[in-house]
Amino acid sequence: MNRKSYIILFLIFILGTFLRFYKLESLPSSYSPDELAQAYTAYSLLNTGKDEWGIPWPLSLRSFGDFKPPLQTYLMIPSIKLFGLTPFAARFPNALFSSLSIIAVFLFTKQLFKRTIAIPLLSALFLSLSPWHLPMSRLALEANLHVFFVSLGLFFFLRSTNSTKSCKNLIISAILLILASFSYHSTKALVPLVIILISVYKKRQATAQSPEGGEIFSNLKPYLVFYSVIFLFLTINFFNSNSTRTSDIVIFNPTDKWQSVSDQQFQTIQNGLPTQISRIFNNKFIYTTKIFFQNYFSYFSPQFLLTNGASETDYGMIPSFGVLNPLLFLGLLVSLTSIFSKKHNIYHSQLLFLLPLILLTPIPATLAKGQMFGNRASIMIPFIQIFSVTGLYLFYQKISQRQIKKATLILLASIFIFYNLDFLSTYFYRGNQILAHGMLYGHKEAIKYVQKEKPSQIIYSRKLSEPQAYASFFMKIAPKLTQQESINWLKYDEKGLSFLDQLGEYKLDNFIFRELTFAADSLEPDTILIGKPEEFPVSTKIDKIIYYPYATSQTPAIYIYKTSIAND
Repeated sequence: MNRKSYIILFLIFILGTFLRFYKLESLPSSYSPDELAQAYTAYSLLNTGKDEWGIPWPLSLRSFGDFKPPLQTYLMIPSIKLFGLTPFAARFPNALFSSLSIIAVFLFTKQLFKRTIAIPLLSALFLSLSPWHLPMSRLALEANLHVFFVSLGLFFFLRSTNSTKSCKNLIISAILLILASFSYHSTKALVPLVIILISVYKKRQATAQSPEGGEIFSNLKPYLVFYSVIFLFLTINFFNSNSTRTSDIVIFNPTDKWQSVSDQQFQTIQNGLPTQISRIFNNKFIYTTKIFFQNYFSYFSPQFLLTNGASETDYGMIPSFGVLNPLLFLGLLVSLTSIFSKKHNIYHSQLLFLLPLILLTPIPATLAKGQMFGNRASIMIPFIQIFSVTGLYLFYQKISQRQIKKATLILLASIFIFYNLDFLSTYFYRGNQILAHGMLYGHKEAIKYVQKEKPSQIIYSRKLSEPQAYASFFMKIAPKLTQQESINWLKYDEKGLSFLDQLGEYKLDNFIFRELTFAADSLEPDTILIGKPEEFPVSTKIDKIIYYPYATSQTPAIYIYKTSIAND
């Protein structure tokens, strides 16, 4: 790797880092409850050594009942120590590691493609501007961390040989992959599969270099230790997890409690189909199998990859932009074509290694309800990016005539520049408006009003989704007080509820969290009511209306009503 390549990589890294940190605290200007809940847990751990539920240094964080993986939260602790309990501190670790992912993906790609520096550099460039990776990099999302840890872990695994540095590389690889499994629930299942695939690839590469299978696996002891350590920590991680969120969203637990299956059976039988035949085609297995394949193929659809993109604005994704740059979509098609062509290209083995990874990584996302969720399938990012960049590179290299090659380069560069400027201008100049509704805009502004008015009590509607996360974060409520109150919060678990905000009523300091009953609540002295517009009678004189930051219309997000200081 020459000096010019280092300079290009440095510039790509600076570009990607700038895009991930620019206006980080205020774009998005909305904050998801997941972000703030994790930050407050980190704040509690920093100050008391316990989470908000009073559990010392847990490996599975109860949070608001979804039992989050711990890595993201633990990485926030030094950030909050430095910057205080602020949105910037909450988002800083993910932005940092997402920036470092550019280097990690470059190193992994360079280890795969030793004959050219162009593919690693292009992979880093496309990742730095990715409409999939970039938006998630700017939120406190655990789903994005594994891109860094898995990519760098695989880089060190590929570096391991039968040399004296083999054990060192394997140890580093094991640590990184273990950390990846603590970053996101689906990674626990995917890490073993990724290790198996990369081991097969490494063995094939060794066999191609030496008829006896090469030196790489001649000393099995370090690798056996590596696999054993990974298996041990994955087992510990698995048994320490208690994700009600996972059980709540899986396709095996449908929202309608299988009512649609019963309806299908009833309709077909009513229309004359024999009962036994109806049950063959209308049952739980057939239903979930159909849902599985519908979900799975949605992650490879042109709508997801090229036109519409990921569907969740609540995780910062911008609609109408596919998760792949159009040039990468072209590269994806070229790579797929080249794999199945009779004439193999020089990168055939690398593409054969990447393709199963691409096909396997969406499976955990497929098992969840809903389609085209970019955060759930985010571990696929480095593999599909590298795979697609390789195809784009092969496409360009196949052009032999100099003039056509030059014209093609100009065309590709023009598409690249226009598309990325379109995406970046949309994200940085319209992002707050686009994401406001999905990311529950208005909570910060509501808490500011509370801090200004200083009422005796605040009734904060449960309909606003985990309101205690916003209150505890923006009010910076003392963790010890939250730990005392959370003893009563455990009633949600005793009642068999999945999440804290499903509890009828719960309290924190002078906050009461429940659904508003305006007729009674408006009679409470010196009280602020915070809720959705539809929770207030039409004739009510609202003291404060928080509007979504739309440029073309005033749409209310949150109503705030203040009662009299004394009860008339």
